[in-house]
Amino acid sequence: MSPLRRPSALPSSRSSDGTDPSRKPPRRRKSASMAHRFCLGLSAWLLVAGCGSGDGESGPRLPEGSLDLSRIEWSQPLPSMTGPGHVSTVAEAGDDVALYSDLGIFVWSSGSTAGSDVSIRSWRDAAAVPALGIPGTWLVGVDGEGRLHRLRNGLSFGLEDITARYALTGKPVYELVASGSGSEVVFALENQLAITDGSALKLFDVSLRNLIAHAGRVAGFDASGLRLVEPKTGSTRRIELSGLVGLAFSPDGALWAATADALYVEKDGSLARRHRVLPGQQIRGLAGSLRGIWIALADESALSLALLRDGQLLQPATRPALPLDARLLGSPSGDVWVLSSDGQLSRYGQESGGGRDLALWRETLLPLFGRHCQGCHLPNGSAHIDMTTYSSWTRLRSAVLERVVNRTPSPMPPDGSGMLSPDERTAVSAWATRSP
Repeated sequence: MSPLRRPSALPSSRSSDGTDPSRKPPRRRKSASMAHRFCLGLSAWLLVAGCGSGDGESGPRLPEGSLDLSRIEWSQPLPSMTGPGHVSTVAEAGDDVALYSDLGIFVWSSGSTAGSDVSIRSWRDAAAVPALGIPGTWLVGVDGEGRLHRLRNGLSFGLEDITARYALTGKPVYELVASGSGSEVVFALENQLAITDGSALKLFDVSLRNLIAHAGRVAGFDASGLRLVEPKTGSTRRIELSGLVGLAFSPDGALWAATADALYVEKDGSLARRHRVLPGQQIRGLAGSLRGIWIALADESALSLALLRDGQLLQPATRPALPLDARLLGSPSGDVWVLSSDGQLSRYGQESGGGRDLALWRETLLPLFGRHCQGCHLPNGSAHIDMTTYSSWTRLRSAVLERVVNRTPSPMPPDGSGMLSPDERTAVSAWATRSP
C-alpha cells in the first residue's frame, strides 16, 4: 500500500525561499510561546502529582543502596529444649533479652541463658521501660489478662506483679511503650491512653493501638489513619490516611508511615509521600531501630527485608525468604526481630551492626576471657573491673585495643600471666576496631 499523501489540488502559495507569505510571523511566535508555556505548566503539574522528574507512572522513589544483611545467631540454645515455644513478643534491656511465649518467659544475658519462669503462659506485649523510683531499666510484660509483670533478673530471678505500682489496678493493659522522655511509660487501655511516671497518672480518652514513641511523642494507628499524642501539652492530633500497615520513628525523630504501596513522612501536620514500591511488591510493616527503619517487603511468595536509612532505601542482593505473615520488631542494637504467626522468632541485621558485634564477641572473645581473664575480671575479682558481659567489653573497647593488642601502657594479660597467641591477638584486634 502506498503511503498517504497530502492532496495537491490547491496551488502552493510558498515563495521560492520556502516561506509562506500569507502567514504572519508575530502570530507564529505567539503560538509557539503559548505551547511552550503549556508544556511547562504540564510538566509542573506532573511533578506535583508525583509523575515527573523521572518518577514515571510508579510515583516518587527514594534513592537505593545495598544492604549487608545477615541472620544473627545471637544466643546459645536453650538446654535440653528445641525452643522457647510459641513466642508472642520480645523485649531487650542492655545485655538482657527476654522472650515471652506460651511456655513462659525465657531470658538470655550477653547471649547466654540466664533463666526462665513458667508461671505465666499468655502474653499480650512487652517492653523495656524506665525503672520506677530508681535508675535503670525494667523488662515489663503484659499478661493475657492485662496485668503488668517486671522481670527480676538477679539473685531472685522471677516475675513481680507491678500493676498497682502504676495505679492501673482494674484497668487492663493491651500495649506499653517507653515514652522516650524522662521516666514516663505509655499504656494502651481498652478505650484510653494512660501515661505515668509512677507518681502522676494522665488519662487521655483515646483508643490507640500499635503504639510507638520517641522523645515524648506518642503515635499509633488504625485502618483509617494515625493519631499523635503529646503528653506534655495534652494535645492530640489525627492524620487521615486509609490502609496504614506500619508506623515508625527514624533515629532522627521523623515519623514515617506506610500503606501497602507507599512510604510517607510526617511534614507540617500531614503525610507526604516519599516512596512508591515497584509493581508486584507490597509493604507489610515497619519497625524502628537504632540504625534506621526496617521494612517488610512482600511479593507473591515470600517476605524480604529492606532498611530505610539516611534517606536511602537499602536492600540486600540476596533476600532471605521469610514467612509472608511475619511481623517485625525493632531492636535497640539496630537489628530487627522477625516473628511469624506460628511463634517462630529469628533475628537479622547488618554485618556491621550491633547484633553481629555481639555474635563475634561470643565466638572469639568470650572463650578467650575464660582462658586468660576470668581470674581477675569476674564480678568480685581482684581487678575490680567486671568483664563478664558484652556491654562491659563494649564500654572498654578502646582500652581493650590498647592494653591487649598494643600492650600499652600496661599489658593485659599482665607479664608473667600468660600470653595471647598471634591468632588470639588478631581476633581481639578485629573485634576492638569495629564500629557497630
